Amino acid sequence: MKPKLRFWAVLVLALVVGLGCSQTSTPVSAPSGGQSSDGLGLGSGLGDLKSYRSNLLLLLEGNNSTGEATSAVFQLLEEKSVEQDAYHLLTKLEEMRVPPGSLELYKLQEAVYLVSTEFSGGSGCLKLSGAKTAAQQIGEMGPTAAFEDIRLSELLGSDETINGILTDHYKVGGAGFKLGAVDQMNAEVWVAKQGHYIVRFTGKATGTLDLQGGPGQGSLTWEYNLSDVNATQVSLPAECGQDALADVPLPEGASDLSQMGAGLTFSVPRAPQEIAEFFRGALPDSGWTIERESSDGNAYTFDLVKGERRIGLFVTLNDGKSQVLVIVK
Repeated sequence: MKPKLRFWAVLVLALVVGLGCSQTSTPVSAPSGGQSSDGLGLGSGLGDLKSYRSNLLLLLEGNNSTGEATSAVFQLLEEKSVEQDAYHLLTKLEEMRVPPGSLELYKLQEAVYLVSTEFSGGSGCLKLSGAKTAAQQIGEMGPTAAFEDIRLSELLGSDETINGILTDHYKVGGAGFKLGAVDQMNAEVWVAKQGHYIVRFTGKATGTLDLQGGPGQGSLTWEYNLSDVNATQVSLPAECGQDALADVPLPEGASDLSQMGAGLTFSVPRAPQEIAEFFRGALPDSGWTIERESSDGNAYTFDLVKGERRIGLFVTLNDGKSQVLVIVK
């Protein structure tokens, strides 16, 4: 795996999908006279909103497991509209000594679209057809998966307007992280007076963090903002228009959709041989040409082309299921 893809995959899986072990930070002592409450998550209360836009910026700095200095800026932007039954997630990474890359996921009703600028710097759109089960899991991704159990302590201010929303301003007494074990933390949070959802969350923490795919000592600085409440519309980019659309059929039973590098992974409870046979029939029917196929029995690789678009498709055996990776080239 290329260095960039390795870090990108680890970071996305840890923050967006939440597959890594969740480590809870050591709580900061609440000042005398402070208030306390049960912990909030970034997703708390959002289910009652018709639409919203959220943006999370993360800055990681420190030394990786080999002692090498490293830093990365990671962005997660999320848009959701209940009325449209639509969801948009942008993930963007800028890392030391590596060109920036981005990946976008769109869900409109039962259709899932992937837009990537990874590797080549160009953009392309893939529509994953037959992705009903996978589409239902898109909403489990996003900034809300990065933090949990945000515990309020001292009330710092009341009736503060943040992003057009009336809020109460608190010091944070502790929080759960998805990116390592935190030793020290200093953070503040603004909570909507109506709905009790988090509007802004800022802070800095130090400890043992997952830096470049391995543990290292460093710091994590973040800023989360929620805006455009009940006023957000989700629109597909131009490259996902009907004329430029490229379809990738998904086999029945596809689930566990997640991001990995420049593509998507999902699993199917069937043998790799069956899934490979499905793709041999379904891909040409969707307009794809199979330029090359290789196999070693339980692993299959397909190089596919459709017009100017190219993807790689990999099928492997994992825990008795077929694991499929689709990568934009």
